[in-house]
Amino acid sequence: MVGSTAEGQGTEVGMIGTEGFCGIPVMFGGTSQQYEATVQITGTVDKMPVYLLDERNGKTPLSDVLRQYALIRLNQSRNPRSATASTR
Repeated sequence: MVGSTAEGQGTEVGMIGTEGFCGIPVMFGGTSQQYEATVQITGTVDKMPVYLLDERNGKTPLSDVLRQYALIRLNQSRNPRSATASTR
């Protein structure tokens, strides 16, 4: 994930592994993502239209699963002990 400095320069602000995804702000009512996503290694990227994640278009099984995943990951990042406890 690349963010922009006040001077307009790009700076890396985060990474997403093979288990992650972009678009969480849209799932929770945002209209865009704050950062630019780039691929830095050889591999594949799957893209989907934003309306598949946008709740204003109605709930879908995909959006439900991704929302649950996002909330679990956010909770785990705030409390490292819960990350190991939830996998047991």
